[in-house]
Amino acid sequence: MNIKNPFTKNKSPYGNHNTRVRKSYYTFSKEYPAGNIPLERRSYQRLQSQSRKKKLFIFACIILLGLSFFSVRLLLDISHKTPAEPDASQSQTSQQESEPVLVSEGFRALYMPYEHLGDTAYIRRFIGELEKKDCNGVVIDFKTESGKLCYSSLNSYAIGARCAIYDNNTVREALNIFRKENITVAARVFCFLDNTLPVAYPEFAVKYMDTDVNWIDTAEGGDSKTWLNPCNKEALLYLINIIDELQQFNIGGFILEKCHYPDSANTGGASFPGENAFRNKNEALRLFVNKIRKTVSDDKFIIFSADADDALNGNDKIYFGGIKNIDFDGVAAYTLNRPEDTVLDKKTDFVSMLSLFEGIGKNFEEKAFIPVIDMSEYSRKYMRTVKKNCLNFIIIDKTGEY
Repeated sequence: MNIKNPFTKNKSPYGNHNTRVRKSYYTFSKEYPAGNIPLERRSYQRLQSQSRKKKLFIFACIILLGLSFFSVRLLLDISHKTPAEPDASQSQTSQQESEPVLVSEGFRALYMPYEHLGDTAYIRRFIGELEKKDCNGVVIDFKTESGKLCYSSLNSYAIGARCAIYDNNTVREALNIFRKENITVAARVFCFLDNTLPVAYPEFAVKYMDTDVNWIDTAEGGDSKTWLNPCNKEALLYLINIIDELQQFNIGGFILEKCHYPDSANTGGASFPGENAFRNKNEALRLFVNKIRKTVSDDKFIIFSADADDALNGNDKIYFGGIKNIDFDGVAAYTLNRPEDTVLDKKTDFVSMLSLFEGIGKNFEEKAFIPVIDMSEYSRKYMRTVKKNCLNFIIIDKTGEY
C-alpha cells in the first residue's frame, strides 16, 4: 500500500512545475480562483467601494442631525407650555400627604393608668371606650412619675433600685390585646423626674449647692421628689437603655415627659455636676434626645412633651433655650388655660383658644402637633370640638374613667 507523504510537493494540473497548496485566497490576489484581475480594474473597484462608504456615512449623519433637531424642538415646545392647574381634590390629597402624622389617619389617643396593665377585663372595656371616641391609640406610663418601671428591666441599676412593677409576660399579654385590635400603644417615659433611682444611686442625682446632698424638689401641694441629673452621662445611658428595652414590646412610639431641668420654685440651689462636658445645658438635652432617636427603630415615633407656652417661646429656666433644634417627630403640648364655661361649644371660641396652638404649629411645621386635653380642665363639648378639628390629640384622665 502506498502512503502519500504529506510533505511532498504535488504536481500542478496546469503545468509541469510543482507548487504548494494555498490555504486561503484574497479577492485581489493573483491566485484568486476566478483568475487574475487587471490592476486598473482593481483600482477602480477599490475607489468605487470607498465612495459608497462615504455616501453611506454622510447619509447617516444627515439622519442623526435631523432627529436631533426635531428632539430639541419638541423639548422646547414642552418647556414653554403653561402647566395645567391641578384640581382641588388632587391639591387636597397632596397637602394631606405632606402633613406630618405619627400614624396613618393621625394619632388619637386616650390615657390609661398603668395600674390596669394587669387587668385584662379592664383593658377590653377600655378598648370599647376607644371605639366610642373614634380613637386609635393609648398612652401608658412605662416609667412612672416616681421612677418605677412597668416591666422587668435587665438593667443592673434598675434591678438594684427595685424599679420593676410587672413581670414581662403580664405586659406582653396586655399589649397583645391592643395589637389585635390595631391600637397603637405609646409608652410615656418620665425622663428626669425620678424618686427611685437617685435614692438608690445618689451619684445620678441633681445636687444641692455643689455638695453630695441630693437636691429635693419641694413643689407646692406635692411630695418631695428627686431628679436625675441631665448632665450625668451615666444617668442618660440608663434612660436610653430603658427606652431601648421597651422596644421588645408592642410599642408604637414614645412620649418623653419631664425631659427638661427641674421647674419648681426652689431651683436656685440646684447644681448639675458634669455640665462642663457640654457647651451648654440645652445641648445636653438635645444630644440626649438625638441618641434616643438613633436607638429607636424608624417605625416608632418620638413625641416631646412640653407646656404650650414653652413649646411656643422656649423656656430658659427648664430648657436653657428652645426645643426646636431637638430631634423628635411631634410635640405634645399641654395648656392650663381653662376656657370660659359659657362659650365652650362655639367653634369660634375654639379657634380663639387654640391660637396658641396655631403658633406652635408654625414653629414645628415638619413635626406633628398634638394637643393634650386634661378632662379635669375642659368640658366634653370642648373635647368634641378638638376631636373634630385636630388630626392628633391625647385625652388624659388619671382616674381612667371616661
